[in-house]
Formats: sequence, structure tokens, C-alpha cells
Amino acid sequence: LSGLKEGEDIDIEFTGLKPGEKLYEEVQHLGEVHMPTDHKQIFRFSAQVDLDNSLDEMSLKLSEAIQSRNIQQIKSVMQAIVPEYNPHQND
Repeated sequence: LSGLKEGEDIDIEFTGLKPGEKLYEEVQHLGEVHMPTDHKQIFRFSAQVDLDNSLDEMSLKLSEAIQSRNIQQIKSVMQAIVPEYNPHQND
């Protein structure tokens, strides 16, 4: 406020969130493991990745779903690639 007094010199108006603005940022997903580093105040997150399906295979499945314009299949493949994706949240 640079020396100004709220309510006297300057008014503050709370307008709410703007389009695309977040209330909070997700720092860690449930599938990630919190691991220490050499520095006591720095940590890293390691994702538990399902390596049963290769990236090439998943890319091919997604490409086929897009070409067929099958929305449910696209959502299913996306959920397999990104487990946190909830296809029902955006219906």
C-alpha cells in the first residue's frame, strides 16, 4: 500500500477469480513419492510409472482413437497415459 491507509486513501475491492486463475497449485500428485536430495530443504517427487505400455504403443492407440473420432476411446487412452485425468470431470 506504500504508506496509504486502506479505506481512507485507497479502497481494495475483491473481485474473485479471473478466467483461468487458480486458487491453489497442485505440487504433488497422489501417485508420486516424496524423496530427499543431498540438500536438506530440497525434495524431489518421483512418479510411479506403469511401464507395461510403451509410449509408442500409447501414442498409436491415441492416434487411432483421434482418427476414428471416438470420444470415449480418446478419453480412455488419455486416462491410461495420465492416471490423474478424470474424463467425467469435463463432460
